Amino acid sequence: YTINNTQRNVGVITGSYITKQHGSKGLPEETIIAETMGHAGQSLGAFAPKGLLIHHTGDANDYVGKGLSGGTVVVKAPKHARENEIIAGNV
Repeated sequence: YTINNTQRNVGVITGSYITKQHGSKGLPEETIIAETMGHAGQSLGAFAPKGLLIHHTGDANDYVGKGLSGGTVVVKAPKHARENEIIAGNV
C-alpha cells in the first residue's frame, strides 16, 4: 500500500481486530504482513499485537511502534536515501 503522512495509525484497526479475536496471545509471528511505502504519518504500527508485521519503505513521523504489543514494525529508507537521510521522527 502507498501511504502518506495524513494517514495516521496505520495498522491500528487490523491490530484491534487481532486482539479482539485472539486476545493478548495474538497470532503466530508474521501471520499478517502489511507492506507499505511512502510517507508514514504518526504512530505507524501503534499497539501492533503479535502476528502483525508492518514493513514500511520510506520515511515515518513520530511515535513509530508506540505501545508495541508483540508485533513488528520495520522502517527502511528507499535505496536513494539510505546514507544521507533521516527516515523516522522522534520517539
